Amino acid sequence: MGARRPTAKSMVLAKDREREALDLRKAGATYLQISERIGITTEGARRCVGRALSSLTGVCAEKASELRVIEAERLDVMTLGLWDKARRGDIAAVSACLRIMDRRARLLGLDVQPDDDNPKESRTSISFVLEGHARPGHEVNSDDESAT
Repeated sequence: MGARRPTAKSMVLAKDREREALDLRKAGATYLQISERIGITTEGARRCVGRALSSLTGVCAEKASELRVIEAERLDVMTLGLWDKARRGDIAAVSACLRIMDRRARLLGLDVQPDDDNPKESRTSISFVLEGHARPGHEVNSDDESAT
């Protein structure tokens, strides 16, 4: 006989237990206290909290990536509205464009010194800008010579 497959009900109960364990940990409970409270071993409590944190980390990273794209698009709109004035020499527009460019560089990590051990990483942010803001699932292949 093979291992039992988890049912939908058992999966929901496991997620509830993870959520409760994380809530208890956030409230200051030790792993021993968590284990006693929800009826599992201390190591089980540690694993529950770890799984709950791991799932939150993935969600947070995805949301941050989506927000970064939205913010970059907002900066594009602002730049577009000021660009003609800046090109004609309007000092206030030039100043505003420079502030927007600075914000874009910080948002996309363009001011970060490249990691000599990982040249792909330093080209990703630049490719993001050059290729019109890569969206999730539409990343630029940084091995492609045209992306450099």
